[in-house]
Amino acid sequence: MDTNDLAEREAHRMAREAFGPNVDRSIRMALERAFRAGYEQAQREQRTRETKR
Repeated sequence: MDTNDLAEREAHRMAREAFGPNVDRSIRMALERAFRAGYEQAQREQRTRETKR
């Protein structure tokens, strides 16, 4: 799955849950960036663990 698509969907879901349906676009974008950074970090850690085996 594409990281950007996943990050965007998760950001929209989190924003709606936290701020309601009329959430500001800047808040959605900030959540999307934060989610993408966390997702990419988890991917890097997963690859690191796999190479150590």
